[in-house]
Amino acid sequence: MLARNDLLRVEVEVATARQALSLAEGRFAVARHTLARTLGRPLGIEEKISDFTLQPAPLDTVEKLSREMFAKRSELKFLRSNLTAQQAGRKAVQGDLMPDLDLTLSYDRSGNNSIPESSDSNYYRESRTMLQASWTLFSGFDTRYELASRKHEILARQEEVKATEDQLTLQLQTALEAFRVSERNLDTAKTAELQAEENYRVNENRYKANVASTVDLLDAQEFLTRARNEQVTAQYDLYLSAAVIERVLERGPTLQK
Repeated sequence: MLARNDLLRVEVEVATARQALSLAEGRFAVARHTLARTLGRPLGIEEKISDFTLQPAPLDTVEKLSREMFAKRSELKFLRSNLTAQQAGRKAVQGDLMPDLDLTLSYDRSGNNSIPESSDSNYYRESRTMLQASWTLFSGFDTRYELASRKHEILARQEEVKATEDQLTLQLQTALEAFRVSERNLDTAKTAELQAEENYRVNENRYKANVASTVDLLDAQEFLTRARNEQVTAQYDLYLSAAVIERVLERGPTLQK
């Protein structure tokens, strides 16, 4: 016979479970709408959504991932392009200090006949070759000041590239550490789920043998449900941390079966 206090506790647990179920159904509906928007097509009510069976691919070394990140990140590409432009501009300014050389070669001929003869006194022929060189001896230090300005601008751009690389490296290290923590949490959650399943099996057998009460069985079931939820949450966190790494590296997903 079930005691009144146990009966009241069971009723409270049932009411709480119904509220949790209603909340979960609402979240599931929102998640379906979000998934449909992500896929770009509607999801029918009868369409089943299967569980994930993929696992994140093994990560490469930090050095290799850093090189990949530095080669792909758009911020670094933009800063490096600016740095290259500044270096090219400084070389152009340096050209103002070099001399300008002009080489001119001309040949003129004239006369009364279309084919001049050597005895034609009116026939005139002249050949000229000229080489001209010019350079600026003094420009009021404008060129030298411009070179100094360009040099400091290049140094500033180099520091900006270095600071951006350090910032991106920190992002990558943070994402990798979050991934490792998620892996450990998932392993712990899987172990807890196995223990909760064993605990439920024991209490179920004790309940069938009239050794354990209904409340004991409900407590074991609640513990199992909570352990399964924590396992799903840990798996979600692992996929989320893997997606963060993909975003930091600016590449497509590396999930594999």
